[in-house]
Amino acid sequence: MLLRRITEHVKAQNWFAVALDFVIVVVGVLLAFQITSWSAARGESAKFERQVQAVRLEMLENLERHEFIRNRIENQATALAELRTVLADPLIDISDEELDALLWQSILMIRVHTKRSALDTLLSSDLVIEYADKKLVDEIEDWEASFAFMNKEQDDALQFRNMIQHRHYANNLSYASVFQGAFDEEDYIAPPRFRDSRDKLSNDAVLENILVGRQVTTKQDLRNSAELVERTRALIAVIEEREAR
Repeated sequence: MLLRRITEHVKAQNWFAVALDFVIVVVGVLLAFQITSWSAARGESAKFERQVQAVRLEMLENLERHEFIRNRIENQATALAELRTVLADPLIDISDEELDALLWQSILMIRVHTKRSALDTLLSSDLVIEYADKKLVDEIEDWEASFAFMNKEQDDALQFRNMIQHRHYANNLSYASVFQGAFDEEDYIAPPRFRDSRDKLSNDAVLENILVGRQVTTKQDLRNSAELVERTRALIAVIEEREAR
């Protein structure tokens, strides 16, 4: 209908009306384009906020995991200290089974398994550049740094165990007695043909150095897991603060 009106105005050489019709067309096109752009931007913003909320849920789950693992690492640190005390003092009464259980704790590697699929999805999105505020970006960067440092130190501890500790244990300890209590099934590993002499273990300088090394790495794990817990809480708080605005 508008096109017909424009044609009639041209035929009648009513240039004012033609210009007015042209302005109406241009304004209508611009308005439609603006509405489309606004709607698209609103949809992208909503998508970004959903991604951020997915990160929040993931971090809440990580928080539970990290706190649970931290308790296990604390128990291992206690067991390592107890083992060194027992080996240093022959007057402390301890059974072979209890000694084997402490040795098993010295081998066990307690890894912190962190979920980050939602975070990776968020970071790979182009929407981060447009919609993420500085506070959110800073908290994510701090969390990433803490996560990377913890992983590196845990990898170093794992390498120490696999390359140094296992080699010495395999050559000098009864793995059958040490590992016998590590499984739920009592008969999974046959009874050991020999047991570790407490006197021998007490005079093993390499074992002493290994246990000290494990105490150091366990202390690092406690420190790093505590740091990651705090960084996770801080990231959750920033996301919740963003949601409340």
